[in-house]
Amino acid sequence: MNEKPLHRTTCAFMRTTGRPDDRLNMNAWLILICAGLLEVAWAVGLKYSQGFTRPVISIFTIVAIVGSMLLLGVSLKKLPLDTA
Repeated sequence: MNEKPLHRTTCAFMRTTGRPDDRLNMNAWLILICAGLLEVAWAVGLKYSQGFTRPVISIFTIVAIVGSMLLLGVSLKKLPLDTA
């Protein structure tokens, strides 16, 4: 009788058991992914802002930088530092 309960599933990042703590951990992974996407956005924005001489793209780049750092900080509250 070594069967696993039906509510357990295997995920690419972690093993979920349906507990609220697991959902918070999965949310931290999603926040970390969004932070990574914002990092890509601000890296591209730095290229197209031409030394912050183009105002609209420069504002987008600054917002992406701030958003990326904030989301990284939020995800670090739940994930270990070496993972994030």
